[in-house]
Amino acid sequence: MWEKSFSHIVSNTPRGVTFAFKDGSTAKSDLLVGADGINSAVRAFVSPGTNPEYVITALNFCVPATTFPKDFPARFSMTTQHGAFIATPQNPLGKEKLCFRLLPISEPEGNEEVKKREWKRLAADKEWALSMLRKDIDSLPELWRMAIDSVDKVHIGVWPFHVLPKLPSWASLAETEGGEGGGIILIGDSAHGLPPSGAQGANQAFEDAYTLAFALSQISTDAPLKTVLESWQNRRTERVDQISRMTMQMNVARLPPQAQQKLIEEGKWSKSWERSFSGDFYRWLYVPNLKESFLDQVKDS
Repeated sequence: MWEKSFSHIVSNTPRGVTFAFKDGSTAKSDLLVGADGINSAVRAFVSPGTNPEYVITALNFCVPATTFPKDFPARFSMTTQHGAFIATPQNPLGKEKLCFRLLPISEPEGNEEVKKREWKRLAADKEWALSMLRKDIDSLPELWRMAIDSVDKVHIGVWPFHVLPKLPSWASLAETEGGEGGGIILIGDSAHGLPPSGAQGANQAFEDAYTLAFALSQISTDAPLKTVLESWQNRRTERVDQISRMTMQMNVARLPPQAQQKLIEEGKWSKSWERSFSGDFYRWLYVPNLKESFLDQVKDS
């Protein structure tokens, strides 16, 4: 439905899911798939009280590629005691660089709604964003200073990174004894918000949708909805957990030592997660057997 904004779940019964929009209208379906992001409104029904946890902030901006030396690689990252700096091509021709400076900026205080409003206010405050971007600038590597000195404050973005605590279930079903019924299913960031590294947040949302469609096509008298969804989530959780550890490790590795220590003390990271990302390590990430692993799980159920 176009020009509609989800409000809440009205009911979830074996006959289907009824849900309301903010304009007061309602709709009904056999299944409701919540793909509404890390601040999911649908998740409030499946896992009440589960909210994203703040990790770090990225200040992002674009500069001409000519800002950097010609012999510099197309993509690069640098880490110092003052945080991390990342640059990557912004367009196919590579004439612009999209740059990020990662900083452990303190999270605003208050409930979730207050935090959202404060982040939005900070993002609109370009003087504040510029001051954060230029923090400790005299101590930064020359390459960073060159890029930061070239930026127009109007184009600085503020991107707070969040992760989602692990959910016990990505679905809420209303089954009959016969195994049929309505249900609410979460996919993408609404089910497993990941740190934005390697575009895996978006990639895993696509994988969720692809594998869920395949899983639902396998429903039968021998494999009812509940069994299929449990098998689907088990397989997806294994993969997402592995990717979550990888992306967290990649992001934390770019932080200054004091910020790393803070995450360790808060229980958000462990040095035991460290591993090499060389050789064939990425094969499991880019060449997954999505259908085969799911079918094996269903057979074992």
